[in-house]
Amino acid sequence: RCSRDWSSDVCSSDLYGDAVDEYQDGSTSEGYLNDDFKVLEGLRNYRPQEGVPQFLFLHLMSAHPLGLRHAEYRRWSPSEVGVRSLSTEQLVPAYVNNYHNGILQADAVIERIFGLLRDKGLLKDAIVVVTADHGELLGEEGRIGHARPVPLEGLVRVPLLISGPRRTEGGGQRTDARTDDRAVSLLDLEDLTLATAGLREPGATPTAATISMPSVVRLPDQCDRVWRG
Repeated sequence: RCSRDWSSDVCSSDLYGDAVDEYQDGSTSEGYLNDDFKVLEGLRNYRPQEGVPQFLFLHLMSAHPLGLRHAEYRRWSPSEVGVRSLSTEQLVPAYVNNYHNGILQADAVIERIFGLLRDKGLLKDAIVVVTADHGELLGEEGRIGHARPVPLEGLVRVPLLISGPRRTEGGGQRTDARTDDRAVSLLDLEDLTLATAGLREPGATPTAATISMPSVVRLPDQCDRVWRG
């Protein structure tokens, strides 16, 4: 199904080619474009294909300034950031509260996504990756938002969580969790995902974390880890 992007005459689904079986975005639904509850609705109506590998990509907007915050997740106030007449002293607290409300909602939406995937039987042998394409500045260095990319921690340090069955040498599944503090780039997602699936040895491709996106910009002194992207 083709949907026209709200900002152009380009059909968004055309950008992904014929390999995509189903495509939906906010323009195909009634109501506000960037409402993550529409994502939940689409996933709820999704019918898994039997006996074939499946790939799902879900893009959430709850934490984005343009994302709709539902009333039950507006815990901190003031959080209105759309009034240009706000002074800096007023804008930063409101922006921070709006962002925290979005994080609260995103957390709830992700929990529901896992529940829907579980109910549909898609978590039995699945790899789920949760990440972001950028962070958000909340007053650091006198900046807010992410419109002007600068090498600050608030923009480049994003979450990366990978959930999936971990095989033991005997063929069973491990359920333990671990953390890894090594720096990694979003360019490494392919390598990491395939390695988690047991389809590739970690670091077997040029996008491995040890050589990804070498930085040519020195990070500020407050950065406490290596940045490669």
